[in-house]
Amino acid sequence: KDPGELASSDPAALVEAVTHAKPFLGFRLDRVLASEQLTSPESRSRIATQAMAVINEHPDKNVRTLYAGEVASHTGIPVADLVAVAARGSRTPQVSQPTPRASKASSYAGEFVAIALMIQQFNEIAGYLIEPLFSDEVYRRAFVALSTSEGDLNAALAIADPEAREALERAAVADVDAKPVSEAMNLVAAAVRRELAQRTRITDPAAIQLDRAARLRLEDLADPRSADEACSELLAWLEAVATHEVVE
Repeated sequence: KDPGELASSDPAALVEAVTHAKPFLGFRLDRVLASEQLTSPESRSRIATQAMAVINEHPDKNVRTLYAGEVASHTGIPVADLVAVAARGSRTPQVSQPTPRASKASSYAGEFVAIALMIQQFNEIAGYLIEPLFSDEVYRRAFVALSTSEGDLNAALAIADPEAREALERAAVADVDAKPVSEAMNLVAAAVRRELAQRTRITDPAAIQLDRAARLRLEDLADPRSADEACSELLAWLEAVATHEVVE
């Protein structure tokens, strides 16, 4: 409905709509990513192509790159491939199916890249990473091992369980050409959107306001002038959600 009409007929609904407002690009991207199960390389390629077509409508390359990282995390398509698509800005992009090199359990998706960068450039990325960023249970445990050992790979391997150890071993030899801070920002954005998607039935007014602030802060990750502050606030929000300090 038109906002004016809604204000007259159902003021409470208007308040709800405004409170839960989110960037339109993010809303459209969510719909694309949720439209199909990722059950095959073809479906991953198809969803990535549709998502990048939506993203490339945005005129700002930095914003396109930010959202491309989210698509990589969701589909398992190599981050570098989707960033290149975002850089070109084509309205009719084509995303190829993952090659065999990248098909192992979405090895080059965002969470794996973050683990690899923790091994290679721990000091540059560790401060931007927290446990709730990792949706994959194995990568989460690998992160905990690396974080506990402060980036010492041998120490991390010694305390990791077998699955996490295998992930660490793969990450240690991965050829990852990525910027630590950019990858961390992508992971933060993906985690925030993932959590927000699970919190659509929140009714507590204070929690609703905090969630709305998190939605609005997402766009600031693409602006170098506000990215660090936005990232810190979003990490704090994720921690609060994970520890139930924000009402569910």
